[in-house]
Amino acid sequence: MTASTGVYHKLEHYRGGRTLQTVTAVMKDTASQSVAAAGTWEFSDFPISIALSKSSNLIFVTGFVSIGGQLSTHVGIRKATSNVTAAMATTAGSRRVAHSGCGGGGQDSHACLSVPIHFIDQPNSTVMQRYYLQFSHTSGSTQTLYVNKSSNDGDAYDRARYISVLTAQEIEV
Repeated sequence: MTASTGVYHKLEHYRGGRTLQTVTAVMKDTASQSVAAAGTWEFSDFPISIALSKSSNLIFVTGFVSIGGQLSTHVGIRKATSNVTAAMATTAGSRRVAHSGCGGGGQDSHACLSVPIHFIDQPNSTVMQRYYLQFSHTSGSTQTLYVNKSSNDGDAYDRARYISVLTAQEIEV
């Protein structure tokens, strides 16, 4: 892999690859919450859980979450009230660390953006691992964040409802 000037790429290699089990969670209902400036929403209502059959195996989590509204939103990955370090950016000053995020949807309050979830965790344990999402926004005041619906959710032909999906797989090492 080549790097552009000023860009650092960190590659991690995992050997193995046979999928031993797959668990999928699909959220079809909606959720919303008011979140203060610099606050977070611990969205534990849409978790994905998996227990490894062997502690040295890996957990591969993939999916997407549908976020509505006109705010730029940060998505974090959490487990047991802590960030999943392998799934989050490196701390840089006072910037918030996140897994992924989306821009504010422009001027369209009728739609959602699908934000990708894609990471590997190596918990070194056979205890059930429960992952969930955390949301924050860029506004300087309290704002409402939306999952699976837009901020303008009127009952009309030009509005929609969405789904979010998380899949966890045990990967043999």
